[in-house]
Amino acid sequence: MIANGNVLYIFDFDDTLAMTNSAVRVITASGQVKRLDSREFAKYRYQAGDQLDFSEFTRAEGTLIDNTVQEMQEAISRYGIENVYIVTARAEDEPVFNFLDSFGLVVPQVIATEGSAGKAPWLTKTLLLGNYDKVIVYEDCRKNIKMLRDVVEAYNEELNREVLYSAVCILPDGRQQMIESRIRKFVRKIILTEGVRNTTQGANAIINVMLDNPDYSIRNAAADVFWNFEQLGNRRAARFHAASMDRVGEQIQKRLAKTGADPHNQPEGFVYTPEEKALVDLYHSRVPTNQHGEYGIKLADWRKFR
Repeated sequence: MIANGNVLYIFDFDDTLAMTNSAVRVITASGQVKRLDSREFAKYRYQAGDQLDFSEFTRAEGTLIDNTVQEMQEAISRYGIENVYIVTARAEDEPVFNFLDSFGLVVPQVIATEGSAGKAPWLTKTLLLGNYDKVIVYEDCRKNIKMLRDVVEAYNEELNREVLYSAVCILPDGRQQMIESRIRKFVRKIILTEGVRNTTQGANAIINVMLDNPDYSIRNAAADVFWNFEQLGNRRAARFHAASMDRVGEQIQKRLAKTGADPHNQPEGFVYTPEEKALVDLYHSRVPTNQHGEYGIKLADWRKFR
C-alpha cells in the first residue's frame, strides 16, 4: 500500500547500500599511488600535481549492507519507486543498478553525479519538480549530509516552504546513526500554531504528528516535547525545552564527533561541560507521568536547569 505524503528518499551507494572494494587512485606529483576508499576520499584534499583515477568505479563489487537495503525496499513499498533514488558520486549508473539487480532487489532509478558536489544541484532540481514535504537521506559521508541539508534550507528560505530534512549516517561497521535536523523549527511551528491554546490542544496536535510521521527523528522530537506539555502545562516551557535540548544536544554530538566516537555513546574519558552535564542529569531525572509508564521532567528540576 502506497502511503500519503510527498516524501523523497535518497540513498548513497558505496558504503551505504553496499560495502564495496572500489577505490580512487591518487597519483601524486612524485609518482606515489594511493588508493582511497569512499570515506577516505571524502576527507581528501587536493595537492598540486595530484592526478585522480576513478576507473575502479566503472564496476561494482562487494557485499550488501542489509539494514540499509531493507529500508530502501520498505521506502519503495510505502512511498512508491518514483520517490526513491540512489544518488551516487560515481560517473556511471549501470554498474550500481546491475549489482543490486543481481540480488533480486527492486532497484529505483540510479543517478550518477560524477562527484559528490553534483548531488546538490540534482536535489535542488528534484525539489523544484517534485513538491516534496520531506527529504530523508542515507549517507556514509557527513559532508554530503550537511551539503544536502543546506540545499533543503536554501530551498525553504527562497520559496517560503517547510520541507523537513533528516538523515541517517551509515557508520563504517554498517550501523546507522540518526542525524536530526530541522526538528527545532518543526516543533516550534506546532507549538506556535494559532489553534494551540492550551495543554490539551497542544498535546493532541503533537500526538497526531507522532502517530502520522514515519520519520523516527521527528516522532522522537515530538514525543519529547509532548511529555513536557503534560508535565509542565504551558507552551512557553515546552518551547524553551525543545530549543534547549536541541541546542545542547547538538553541542554534545559535535564534541563527541570530534573524538571519532559514536555521538550516542559517551566514550571513556569524555568529560561533559557544566551545561551539558546539567542537561544530561535533567534527562536522567525523568519520572513516570501517567499510568502508561511515560516519562517527563519534574517542574522543579526543570527550573533548576533554566
